[in-house]
Amino acid sequence: MAENFRWPYVVCQEADIAVGPLTVTSSRERVVDQSKPLWVDRIVAVMKRRHASQLEIHTLDDLASQSAVRFGVLESGATEDFFRTTIHRVYSRMWGQMYRDDDSRVRTVEEGLQRVMSSTDKRPWAFIGESSMLDYAARGRCDLEVLAGGPSPIRPLGLTLPLRSELYVRINLLILQFREQGILHRARANWFYTPLNPINCDVEPPPGTGTKRSLVAPGISLNIH
Repeated sequence: MAENFRWPYVVCQEADIAVGPLTVTSSRERVVDQSKPLWVDRIVAVMKRRHASQLEIHTLDDLASQSAVRFGVLESGATEDFFRTTIHRVYSRMWGQMYRDDDSRVRTVEEGLQRVMSSTDKRPWAFIGESSMLDYAARGRCDLEVLAGGPSPIRPLGLTLPLRSELYVRINLLILQFREQGILHRARANWFYTPLNPINCDVEPPPGTGTKRSLVAPGISLNIH
């Protein structure tokens, strides 16, 4: 589900809470309450490893400094908003390229990942977004490369509630408790750093096996009393 699809329901008081990779921003704080950060994120890009290696693209700066690979972001999401308003030279140049490309925005994260997977040597494409989602999607896949590095900005991720929600204080207390007890750290380690199946990307897999798996997003459960 695209980030922007959740907002009408929370803002209109039709949902108690929105859970997902939702970036805490000043514009959102004007219309909803956002919790204390679950963790701090950063902006990265994901593309096919072969394209990245052939073109010597290893960071967002490398991606911004070339013209062979087109790239895009989630439509109406926090990442697009960051690129649209940034005054940083590198990211401003990237926004200029995306603004001129009518096909640079996708409606869902799944669509962005699918465009990466279906890109070709003649038409390579990279998807830019929050590291939590894209690191998780690329985990255990030898065919994908996550591009980080450079002056990547800090992106706090939190839960979103309607303004003046009665759950706001309890949610924040639970998040602080989970952080202090190491629960969030352990959950993140399990999601992102524990291989589903140990894979040596330097060894060619047997014919017909590959490393394909589902591209899914992580979640977290909060028990509110």
